[in-house]
Amino acid sequence: MSEQAKPAPQETPNGQIKKKRRFKRRYFLLAFLLLFVSGEITARVLAGRNSRFNIGIGAAREWDPHRRVRWQKNYSGPNINTNSKGFLDDEFDAKKPAGGYRIVCLGDSCTVVPSPYNYPAALEKKLHEAMPGRVIEVINAGCPGYDSMQARTWYAEEIDGYEHDMLIIYVGWNDMGQYNPDGLVYKQDETGYLTNPTLLQRAILHCYLLRSVYFVTGLLERGSELTMEPLTGEDAKTYNNFYPSHFEKNLLEVVNLAKSHGRRVFLCDYAGIVLPNPTSEEKNKIHFPRGMGRNLTKYLALLESYRTALKNISAKTGTPIIELAAGFPDASSRNCFTDSCHFGNEGSDRIAGQIVPVISPIVAKFFH
Repeated sequence: MSEQAKPAPQETPNGQIKKKRRFKRRYFLLAFLLLFVSGEITARVLAGRNSRFNIGIGAAREWDPHRRVRWQKNYSGPNINTNSKGFLDDEFDAKKPAGGYRIVCLGDSCTVVPSPYNYPAALEKKLHEAMPGRVIEVINAGCPGYDSMQARTWYAEEIDGYEHDMLIIYVGWNDMGQYNPDGLVYKQDETGYLTNPTLLQRAILHCYLLRSVYFVTGLLERGSELTMEPLTGEDAKTYNNFYPSHFEKNLLEVVNLAKSHGRRVFLCDYAGIVLPNPTSEEKNKIHFPRGMGRNLTKYLALLESYRTALKNISAKTGTPIIELAAGFPDASSRNCFTDSCHFGNEGSDRIAGQIVPVISPIVAKFFH
């Protein structure tokens, strides 16, 4: 009798279950990888450092390949009107009026708000009152969100080409918010401040999805209590050793470029409510850089490091510093501040009031 073929062994129920489980694990793993890759690609497109989507542009501004954002040209809206050159100002020619004196105020949102009565507008008004009949132009070269790198680029690539006699520089608050020991890892890396990154920091540099950690920590920080405890240990060492070299480099370039064309330059120190002994109301108004955890001692140390940089720039270039904080000697005078550094109309008058006595002799001499 011929040997019959043996039937194939039947798969046991346990074997079928294990097989299904393996399939499900592979399916979920593949789905997770696809979701992760698509999420990472989306994050890189929308949140990349040079992405036009990674900007809170607002209706009056547009993406710029060099500065990331700029004012739209010929925009008209509530309290915001720009000219054909994309300045928050009236129309002006590249050449200043014959026999006139032109001042450019380079800055960030502190040069823009309150609009329309910002400090450049108040400055022009006070100069006209002091020297009636004289042709004096004050051009507002401010854009919200600008740090020293964006201000440097704008001045070098465009503003320098417009004839002017004087340059007043008031920038730094956005640099403090972004470039500090507790700042965003990728911005620290760009400026060379990230010398010994942790494993998590390395991961954040290469995985954009992990940057959502900043969003979560930002929400948690807003609800935390303000602290004024002295810095100790690693925090004290880190903040005491921090120096904003990028800030110094950027402003040195602007100052030297302006002076190379015979322009008078002034630096402005910081006015605001980041103070050693703020009032209870001021404590509630202060907005802190991300990652700082509402630690006022850290913020004060950071502010001092930027002030030191201003003094070094002043010493290297012979550029005077205008002490804006002197215009706000007490809590009553500081009521005009709406947050750490922004102010209302009274603040514009006080800022201009600090600048006018310094520059008026220079402007008056021009007309004699």
